[in-house]
Amino acid sequence: MSEIKVSNRYALALIEMSVEKKIFERVQKDVLLFSDTLNKNRNLLVAMVNPVIKPVIKKNILKEIFSKRVHPDTLSFLNFIIDKGRENLMQSVSERFLELADDYQGIAKVKVRVAFEFADDQKKLLKEKLDKILNKHSELKFSLDPALIGGFIAQVGDTLFDASIRHQLDLLRKEFKKGSKALN
Repeated sequence: MSEIKVSNRYALALIEMSVEKKIFERVQKDVLLFSDTLNKNRNLLVAMVNPVIKPVIKKNILKEIFSKRVHPDTLSFLNFIIDKGRENLMQSVSERFLELADDYQGIAKVKVRVAFEFADDQKKLLKEKLDKILNKHSELKFSLDPALIGGFIAQVGDTLFDASIRHQLDLLRKEFKKGSKALN
């Protein structure tokens, strides 16, 4: 089975367990903490995926770091992943869990590239439009990209909304090329 499918199954199992036990928000915070810790501490990540390090040592490492900071069920789930020999998927399970958690809560994380800084009223209007289109509460993260000339590009997962001047100019250029071929 592919790593993506396995990660998805584990993440879904964690969501179902946390919802069932009514600890979803706590587990979500725990997974975010765990994911951030793995991303910031390369040594921990290397230790978790290292097949030479025994599972009991990996569990002790996690216990030492997280036992006072996360819910016992979250720690138990991480230990379960180790028991199943899937430590190499811990990071992808965490990332997938956070994606599914957003979806479960009706949140869409949107990356918005703009040619220049948007005013607050423009940000609010864009958010309202995206909320309506996506039928979710959108959280926008803006970044500057002067190459767009004007407008914006919004990305939600695999979906791209390109309302940039650069894109419009590219479309116009293609139309002119079609027109010049038709004249010949």
